[in-house]
Amino acid sequence: MSRSVLVYNPRAGRVLRRPGIIPHIEASLRPAFGEMRAVMTEGPDTAGAIAAREVAAGAATVFVCGGDGTVNEVAQSLEGTGVPLGVLPGGTACVLANELGLGNDPGRAADLLATAVARDVTAGRLRRPDGSSRLFLMMAGIGFDARIVHGLDLGLKDRIGKLAYWAGALGQLGTRLEEFDVEVDGETRRCSFALVSRVRNYGGDVDLAKRASLLSDTFEVILFEGRSVFRFPFYFLAILAGLSSKMKGLTFLRTNRVAATPQAGESVHVQVDGEYAGLIPATCEIVPSAVRLLVPQSFNG
Repeated sequence: MSRSVLVYNPRAGRVLRRPGIIPHIEASLRPAFGEMRAVMTEGPDTAGAIAAREVAAGAATVFVCGGDGTVNEVAQSLEGTGVPLGVLPGGTACVLANELGLGNDPGRAADLLATAVARDVTAGRLRRPDGSSRLFLMMAGIGFDARIVHGLDLGLKDRIGKLAYWAGALGQLGTRLEEFDVEVDGETRRCSFALVSRVRNYGGDVDLAKRASLLSDTFEVILFEGRSVFRFPFYFLAILAGLSSKMKGLTFLRTNRVAATPQAGESVHVQVDGEYAGLIPATCEIVPSAVRLLVPQSFNG
């Protein structure tokens, strides 16, 4: 009989609030995926190494219960292996779980994954001039939102969850945002926030990149212009109301490569899958069939 591994973050909010959830997940998945070993992470940047070690020891399927950052770490280690990855919502936003239709309840998600199918999905890769790179399944954010992630109070995040991001955004009011240049398909545009997305969902709450799909081979890119933070509530409201085409300063693009370059003397932050990833210059490139995901049978992208 095959065996699988469940990598979980013991500090993830939904794991902390439901002490019996890990045994429940194991019981739900064991009939379909065989013997299961549950292994907790030991802090940031440990989930990927755990997954790689378990696959080397014979695990045929890897499940991860944690936030999107933990999912990202595991995905790095599974790229190109063909080993299926099952995602269970355990953290703050759970963007990928929501995108797949698994919702925010890890117990319900486990029930859905018990009858899931494996599909190869395209991902993105953030590359820097020094040769370093990082895979992302969901999105890269350059500028405004990465600035919030960079300054996030992690203690506050532990206490109030995603509200900490809103508090971080409010803390930016009155500040002047950095601008940078984005090159897409030979054209250069200037903005203060670029969302390079593989998913429709943003932050676990709203659909911003409405044409994005995990099953497509392109990014949906949204460019937000202007140095003033006060413009952003109007941008988001316009997108949610379906009026983005009438909002000056918003640009929507579809592409397979994005290059971002800072203005002289300005430091522009970048995040991938909700985790801080340094500064630009950087490029985002499409990686076809990067990771094999377990998705509900009803999932169509």
